[in-house]
Amino acid sequence: MKLEEIKNNKEIMAQLRWDLNPQSAVLPVEKNEESSQAELDHLNESMVDNAGAYFYVDVWNRSVRLALMIQDVWGYGRSVFIEKFDSPLLEESIYECGGAVNISGGYPINGDLEVELKKKLGLNN
Repeated sequence: MKLEEIKNNKEIMAQLRWDLNPQSAVLPVEKNEESSQAELDHLNESMVDNAGAYFYVDVWNRSVRLALMIQDVWGYGRSVFIEKFDSPLLEESIYECGGAVNISGGYPINGDLEVELKKKLGLNN
């Protein structure tokens, strides 16, 4: 998916969240037969709180790319990779949070990358 496609997709644009990242959106507990009602209530609240779409930096096999996670209120998510987006801010985001391009995973975007993305998406706030 290209940034221009996201920009033109009202549903995704309405779901964009800048306060979420791969670490903050992790659900706190798993539901199982021994879960207490309080744990289940907390899990349900967390799923609703973490619903939305957020950008993150994906690293796999030393390949760095921008990705968008779209997560629903049921806790299900899907990642889409952003095509033709190249910026030194991707690697800066990785290093800023203590990661490295040789450590696979999902990393939060930094403030400068957020500003760049908002500009490209026409969100000047």
